[in-house]
Amino acid sequence: MWTQVEFLIFSIYHKNFLILRKKESMNTVLEIKNNILSLISRIDNQNVLTEVYAYMNDRFTENLFWDTLALLDWENEDICAPAVVYLSKRPELIVDFDKMLSRKLYELDGKIFAEAVYGKDMPISVDDFLYVRCFQVAQGKEFYKSVLENPALMKEDVCESLLSIGAKAYQLATQKTDYVFPLTEFHYETYSNAKAWGRKKENIYSQLAQKELV
Repeated sequence: MWTQVEFLIFSIYHKNFLILRKKESMNTVLEIKNNILSLISRIDNQNVLTEVYAYMNDRFTENLFWDTLALLDWENEDICAPAVVYLSKRPELIVDFDKMLSRKLYELDGKIFAEAVYGKDMPISVDDFLYVRCFQVAQGKEFYKSVLENPALMKEDVCESLLSIGAKAYQLATQKTDYVFPLTEFHYETYSNAKAWGRKKENIYSQLAQKELV
């Protein structure tokens, strides 16, 4: 449990970060983040420290994820190019970006969302539905949240290129082509979210891990 003093310290640091985040460059924000975490680490309570780190890291990753997607240029033939360039200059963020992307796609992987696009009891293309989900995420935070609350708002458009942002950013940053999309329990492939499809929960993570080891 947090003491009142510990919670006050954390609240002040976090509030200051959110204020500065709107005014400063991303590099400055990352520096502020590190300073905040350094200060918080002085709290003499390991349980509190663990909880704070988990909360802060999740929050930062989410903010950076949506900030990156806000760079998409829908007037450009290569819609994702600005996001690719941005992440290539910050390669330490690429894996976090793809993990968050996978989580967001997983949350839209379900029967109720598929029926909003294809109709009830209609055949579903697993690839097409994945690319349709990519489009919903690409529309940004507010639209994504509205779709989660009201699946009827799902659009039939696709944005397959969203899946390759991380790989392209990695290649641009390193001149290498060996990037592998990070393995996560919240996998983006259609039908991974067994519960949302009303199916028996399968250990998708285990299956994918076995594939990687073959």
